[in-house]
Amino acid sequence: MDIKQIIVSCLLGIVLISCGKQDKPNILWIVADDLGNELGCYGNTEVKTPFIDKLAKEGIRFTKSYVTAPICSASRSSLITGMYPTQINSLDLSLKKVID
Repeated sequence: MDIKQIIVSCLLGIVLISCGKQDKPNILWIVADDLGNELGCYGNTEVKTPFIDKLAKEGIRFTKSYVTAPICSASRSSLITGMYPTQINSLDLSLKKVID
């Protein structure tokens, strides 16, 4: 292998390594039903959640939120799809139990 091949190989390696870097952020979205603010990162001293607290400290923590419906399944469907519960008929999931 001569010097030209070594230089070309090194440059190609550098290009391939730099193309592999991510410019997009890593997003971890944790959703739990009926949790409220029972986490240490939200000020609860009775519940021990060290790993979630560490994630909250290093990332972004939601302190104000809005729900599209007072029913957990409809709110969760809205969060996941980005659509209103009336658009995807997720309000009917809970109302059918009450009507029957």
